[in-house]
Amino acid sequence: MVPSCAALLLVLRSCGKMKDVDKAFKVWKDYAELPEVRLDEKMHYTLIEACISAGDRERAASVLAMMKEKVIIPSSRCYDALIGAYATSASAEAAFQTFLMMQQEGVKPTASTFASLIEACSDPKDPSAFERAMGVLPLMEAQQVEPNEAILNSLITLCLAHSRGNALSQVEAFIDKYQMKLGTLTYDSLIQAIAKDNDAQQACRLLERMVVENKLVPDGMTFNQVLKACMDAGEVKESLRVLDLMQQAGQTPGTISFTIVINACVKKGDLESAWGVLRKMRQYKVRPDEVTFLSLTNVCVEARELAKAFEVVEMMKKEGLRPNLATFNCLLKGCLRKVDLERGMTVLKMMKDEKVPADKLAFDYFMTIVGRTRHWEKAFDGVEWMEQAGMEVTSYAYETLHRMALKERDEDKALDLLDRMKKFNAAHPAVVYKK
Repeated sequence: MVPSCAALLLVLRSCGKMKDVDKAFKVWKDYAELPEVRLDEKMHYTLIEACISAGDRERAASVLAMMKEKVIIPSSRCYDALIGAYATSASAEAAFQTFLMMQQEGVKPTASTFASLIEACSDPKDPSAFERAMGVLPLMEAQQVEPNEAILNSLITLCLAHSRGNALSQVEAFIDKYQMKLGTLTYDSLIQAIAKDNDAQQACRLLERMVVENKLVPDGMTFNQVLKACMDAGEVKESLRVLDLMQQAGQTPGTISFTIVINACVKKGDLESAWGVLRKMRQYKVRPDEVTFLSLTNVCVEARELAKAFEVVEMMKKEGLRPNLATFNCLLKGCLRKVDLERGMTVLKMMKDEKVPADKLAFDYFMTIVGRTRHWEKAFDGVEWMEQAGMEVTSYAYETLHRMALKERDEDKALDLLDRMKKFNAAHPAVVYKK
């Protein structure tokens, strides 16, 4: 009894799943010798699939050669399967050679064919791969094959792999040209890719099209990627628009999203918009965290509204959050910009109350304020405060004060500093004062 063709197909598929290509070819050879069995195009395609499942692209290609010998014309699916296999390993040369064979045989390529060709060009180490992939687009138009989402996703992946963000505009042009209706995943991929390329305005425009025109709901990562692009570009207006789009899509912005928008305000020193974002957070009952308040403090400092910056810290405390070193350094930076020594001393007292140890940056800010106001005695007060608070006073701090004492010709203070350095086991300065 001769097994049916259906049985042969099942055996070949099983061999592919078990990645046993040798067994698949043995079964194939045994059946080929039987006159009752007709090994048609479908049979050959199944054998190609078995080889590809086993990762043996070379033997899959040999099946196409077998078909040519038997004058069996492979269908597009045979070529697509092999080109797709080459695409997964970024074997562009082999993929395009197979495509050339396909054309020579007069087999019409499909959208899947072109998607796989583009995917095969994703190797970032191949300098010619990107141009070769973009050359697929005219070939596709010549064959009158309209791009589908698979092609668009391959193009997006290609642009990211080769860091060619500017080419994404060509992808968008294809969408417009063919009036394609994209799905959520494709929109998400395209918008995130454009946002990563720091084109905030284009990303916002596509996001609006996705939400308003197509009534699709982007994922949270898409919104935050666009917000980050707006933040990097200092696009306050666009970032506020993204918050509106989140609400239209039925998503309530979280603390991270609101904080990113406030950070966009930092770049512009836009205090009014930053306070507006804080009001929105209150409206949606989203609780600000330490990072949110730090961003707000930064906005105040950039806007040179030092009093407001101190207000933010007080608000932070009322929320049950403790200001950290970054917050205090931000305040000191504001004091430096306003050359406000009195408030600088206030920051030091606040740090003492909160038991937050100063670092080199805090000391640099404070000492620069002292230098600009020429109230040198305050510098020594600052170091004494650090000592009394049990904070580590670095050799850098002592060296700076020691140089000041020498410059002011204050012998007693210079010698006192040397004694302190010994007491706190700090290294002696390079220049030692000699009485």
